[in-house]
Amino acid sequence: MTTTPNQERFRDYYQLANRLIEVAEKDTLAEVARILAIHVAHYQSKHGKVPMEETLRMLHSVTLTDDELGVAADAMEYLSAIIGVASGLVEDGPIQ
Repeated sequence: MTTTPNQERFRDYYQLANRLIEVAEKDTLAEVARILAIHVAHYQSKHGKVPMEETLRMLHSVTLTDDELGVAADAMEYLSAIIGVASGLVEDGPIQ
């Protein structure tokens, strides 16, 4: 079975995020949670509520569509970048 680019991106960023989480200090992960909470609140203030049901469904789903895999890959990439910034592994800069 062939894999799609989104499947590969998700796999790679999921593994990277897990490695970073394993070595991160508890205070760093708390800072990551605060950054993400502020980011979601800011997004919601500009664009409306983020549907939690959809988020939880994707998080706990066994299978995802290719589009959902793209979103999940973006999420793991973003999480990895924020862990890097919060832990000082990368310079503080724009995360897109």
